[in-house]
Amino acid sequence: KDVYRSEEEKRISFQIRRERTFTGRFFVTFHIVNEQGHIVLHCDSRIVETWMEAGDIVTGSFHLRSPWLKPGQYRCDMFVCSAGILDRF
Repeated sequence: KDVYRSEEEKRISFQIRRERTFTGRFFVTFHIVNEQGHIVLHCDSRIVETWMEAGDIVTGSFHLRSPWLKPGQYRCDMFVCSAGILDRF
């Protein structure tokens, strides 16, 4: 969905497929970025004690219920991290 009302839940589903050799645990983090390029929200799976184990395919979703975002355009940057950034989308 490309357009949301301010109070409407926003949901981003993702699928991570391992392309290189990697073993161990990793976490994901999301940045909501406004039209001026400022990060207005940072969410990290470690906050809810969620780490993922390396595997061929990992699926998940990010749900944003609050805060309400002011009308405008935003982008969501996703980072896959371990001891540093492994990949970003």
